[in-house]
Amino acid sequence: ETKPKIEAKEGELPRGVFVLPLGGTAPYDTVGTYFRDTEITRLVEYIEENYGLGQIIVLRIKSGGGYMHIWEKIRQAIYEARPRHRFIAWIEFAGSAAAASAYLCDEIYYLSKGECGAATMYAGNLENPSPDWQQDGWARELAKVLAHSSHTPWIGGCMIRSKYNFSYDIDPETGEITYYPDESGDIVLSQTGRNMILTAGDALDCGLSDGTANTGEELAALLDLDEWIEIDSFGRDIAAEWSETLKEFEEEGPKLMREFQGDVDATTPRKILSARIKAGQELLKWYDEIGEETWQLVANRVRIEAIKREIKDLEHQKSNLDD
Repeated sequence: ETKPKIEAKEGELPRGVFVLPLGGTAPYDTVGTYFRDTEITRLVEYIEENYGLGQIIVLRIKSGGGYMHIWEKIRQAIYEARPRHRFIAWIEFAGSAAAASAYLCDEIYYLSKGECGAATMYAGNLENPSPDWQQDGWARELAKVLAHSSHTPWIGGCMIRSKYNFSYDIDPETGEITYYPDESGDIVLSQTGRNMILTAGDALDCGLSDGTANTGEELAALLDLDEWIEIDSFGRDIAAEWSETLKEFEEEGPKLMREFQGDVDATTPRKILSARIKAGQELLKWYDEIGEETWQLVANRVRIEAIKREIKDLEHQKSNLDD
């Protein structure tokens, strides 16, 4: 992966970019956990406070998708800031809600191995697709997003439902591309029975990619920059910070939950209760650290109010023990 070449010194701002990695170990870094609106908003606010308007923000995407209610917040964050900045999606892998996030940007670039698509909506797990009316509503919503970014809206439905088709022609003399919501074009990208995933080559050939770049230097040329310069590492820093925090919780959270439920290394009733109370208090600290929304997605539906009530009950039991 391309690393920052330089960081700008005060008063010497070059023409460059700000990079925000979203996801990283697709398909596991989902939209809603490692891929959030929070970091997008933080980066925009930081840029505007320190560098002003008109900056280039590169969203480096590698995610298999995730939660629609978080995607809606991502849409709001990007659409709110797009009039003031140039948003670039740089795709290694973007599935489902991550693909929809890429199409929110002004421009889309792929790595040569990049893929984007397969946006079927599921209710809870991959074995339970959402009902047809909900899928069709999602297809209409994605079509609006594509149109807003000057892309053909017809690819939206093909990524969501296998009943939709998509093909295109290229005029050999003018190079003009004509799209069709069926299989009548010379080149068929989506046939009945499968959800469309665009490779970097497919997307470039049909006009749904602005270019292919494997390095920052290659992307800089496509962005009409003289060289690849990351003006500031803040985007990378906050992404790494959040990733480390969440990974730590994913290791510590289940352990603390087991201890809170009584799986502790203690020999007396008082010590057992103390250990359980301590574990519960640590869980409350984690709740404050990762926030209510993320807690709901990663804490196996354990309600924080139930933990608070249980802590009070354990404290009451402990107070009734004889020393």
